[in-house]
Amino acid sequence: MEEEFRDHIATVNEHGKRVWVYPKKPKGKFTNRRKWVSYSLLIFLLTAPFIKINGDQLIEINILERKFSLFGATFWPKTSTYSPSC
Repeated sequence: MEEEFRDHIATVNEHGKRVWVYPKKPKGKFTNRRKWVSYSLLIFLLTAPFIKINGDQLIEINILERKFSLFGATFWPKTSTYSPSC
């Protein structure tokens, strides 16, 4: 088995000149879908705080008051009362 690919660097030709590698722009059905899903999620996340449901924001993350509202449901963090008995 001949391993001549290990004898030289892939980005240098036989004259010692640099062979430049350029990335190819991805294209295709799934790339376009991923792009449009990304755009729609960004638009949703940027506009969600301005949409009101029952007087509350659609998405609200208030760390100082420890209040989290998602789609009209409010969640309050609760400390655990678990105490291990030794």
